[in-house]
Amino acid sequence: MAPKIHLVCCLCGKKAPQTKDVLPLDAEWRRRHPRMTGTIACECAYSGRWYWRCDNNRANGYDPSHIEAPEGCIDSVSHVEGAHTLTAAVLRFPESALRQGAHEYIRHTAQGRWASPELAQRLQKALAEWEAAGAPQPRQVTKARR
Repeated sequence: MAPKIHLVCCLCGKKAPQTKDVLPLDAEWRRRHPRMTGTIACECAYSGRWYWRCDNNRANGYDPSHIEAPEGCIDSVSHVEGAHTLTAAVLRFPESALRQGAHEYIRHTAQGRWASPELAQRLQKALAEWEAAGAPQPRQVTKARR
């Protein structure tokens, strides 16, 4: 039996829910929030706390260091790849998922007989790189406020 995916949000640090979609973020999020751990966020990425307009309401348009989204951009939502199930996000972005705490699930999946050879190889490569970097500890889960 596969272990549960333990993943913390790269923005708020709360545990990502098992039954809700998560949001992979692009390079502009990393530029604006350099302290992020990984790039997989919970629904907090849609909250006002993290919102920005890409043109920064400036008369001359984009900030010179702005990283444009592939399909053009208006605001922070333009820099969200779209909703993924937790499993899909972890398997699609294993490097980020490892930094965010999903190492047990990735290790199990990489060794599973049911994984395609391509998936297993990609996961094993991500694990090897993560371990070579000293397997940095994932961000700690914060308690949800009630």
